[in-house]
Amino acid sequence: MSTPADSGHQSQITRSQLRDELGKHLDRVEETGEILYVTHHRMQCGAIVSTRDAETVELLRAPAVSPPGDVEAAAVLIESAFDQNESAATDGFLRVRRSSTIGNFVGGLATLMKELYAPIQPQNMGGRFEGTGEDGRVSISPMTLADIVLVDVAEGNGSPPPEVIPLIAGALWALQSGIDPVTWRNALGIPLVPGEPEAWVLATSRMAFVVRDFCVEDVVDLLSEAGERFGNMPPTG
Repeated sequence: MSTPADSGHQSQITRSQLRDELGKHLDRVEETGEILYVTHHRMQCGAIVSTRDAETVELLRAPAVSPPGDVEAAAVLIESAFDQNESAATDGFLRVRRSSTIGNFVGGLATLMKELYAPIQPQNMGGRFEGTGEDGRVSISPMTLADIVLVDVAEGNGSPPPEVIPLIAGALWALQSGIDPVTWRNALGIPLVPGEPEAWVLATSRMAFVVRDFCVEDVVDLLSEAGERFGNMPPTG
């Protein structure tokens, strides 16, 4: 859709000028980073932007998180936390990201969250769950699973930047409300922010530990089965 040209506030060239000196104008926007609007009959009909700006537009248009994501890679990483310690998950993230796009990998972590929450969801207690303690007594958790995980992520070692916490909190609370965390995250309409992928790793690994301690002893098997089940599924986003 064409819009009226406003020569007082924007850099503009006519379509004929662009045709005559295309190389010059391409070099100009790449060097300066400005947006160069193209006009035809005094109306804007297009624009030339730098490569960096074009990549930013593509990032904003694309889903931040791809469902179901690389569940297999995410499962292997979370399982590593059980073999060593919880910090191994964050350390292993640097290795996994080389073979999986960030959005695809975070999608895998979000899918694992759903799988881990599955044993709790049928209890229908608003995120609280019934579990057996070390003494063999059955009790109901005083906090919801989302709150337990969120506190540990926010206050534990290697906690993410403060601005990332609301994103993880929203995903966890969406999950407890029966909303797919991938759908919720993409509905925000913003790309992944620095520190967010690592926060997803921490949240998913912590959820796995809580579920193991209270509900599902063989949580590693649950992770492995999820990785195998989703392993051959392509991203849908």
